Amino acid sequence: IPGVATMAAANPNGTVTATAPWDGTGGTRDLYQDFLDGRSKMSGKFKPVMVVGVNTDLNWLRALDSERKPFYHQISGLFGKSPTDPLDSWMIEVDKAVLTPGYVYMITKNPKAAEMVISEDRQLRPLPLQPGGNYPVELYSWMTFEEHDNTGFVKIGTT
Repeated sequence: IPGVATMAAANPNGTVTATAPWDGTGGTRDLYQDFLDGRSKMSGKFKPVMVVGVNTDLNWLRALDSERKPFYHQISGLFGKSPTDPLDSWMIEVDKAVLTPGYVYMITKNPKAAEMVISEDRQLRPLPLQPGGNYPVELYSWMTFEEHDNTGFVKIGTT
């Protein structure tokens, strides 16, 4: 997840500034326009499939618009979802320790943009005999996040 923030910040098409703060303190909120602007910053070869952010920022998608419908009803179509689809199928909530509050990230799920690579050469680490006559076993491997195209990730400000 932190790799997503790095790639979105490096998107050559830029980032999105909120039309008005999502908390409603600065005028009429237009979360749909913010995500639509985000879609225009994403390369045409990618389609957005998820939004990632700190739970306090994503809560604004659950806030009600002037018609008393949650804002996520408006934007779900931009992610190829309907308002009745489970939110956890396209909205990933993380803690403040993982991402910085004040931003959400519109991301694609495409190996041409980025991929998680996991080693295939798992190995047992030799450990000495422990007190009590036990031999512990430790299996180790590696994984990494390979970045290919930053235009598949867009940073959207919420303030």
